[in-house]
Amino acid sequence: MSLTRRALFAAPLLALAACTSGFDPALLEASGDQAVNRLRADKGLPALRRDTGLARAAQQQADAMAAKETMSHAAGGAFAGRVRRFYDGQYFAENIAAGQRDLGGAVASWIQSPPHRRNMLNAKMRAYGIASAKSASGKRYWAMVLAG
Repeated sequence: MSLTRRALFAAPLLALAACTSGFDPALLEASGDQAVNRLRADKGLPALRRDTGLARAAQQQADAMAAKETMSHAAGGAFAGRVRRFYDGQYFAENIAAGQRDLGGAVASWIQSPPHRRNMLNAKMRAYGIASAKSASGKRYWAMVLAG
């Protein structure tokens, strides 16, 4: 695998049930992908599980955006067809971002965006994959694919 691309997955969540306070933005710095499940837990939703197929779909999108140096849902091809190659489900959503240096920054941008936040809080979603790729100019592109 190239040094300029990497798939990122959520680590198992520890002791989230014991947390009763609201969403903690500081968690983004420790582990952006865990922040998604913390956000869901704070809303009474089950955690999303990481899925290697969805990570591959996300990687395909991130790679396509980096190769074309454009942030576009269409960069990797038709979304439904792209995701269904890797995951058998009924519900799909995609969050994309560009320019953030790390996963925490990408997740923070999605949490602050109402449509992206809605995707992450969709009760029908059960799994996800996150990936990033760096363009020739050094800009990092991010993709998160959610499915249920």
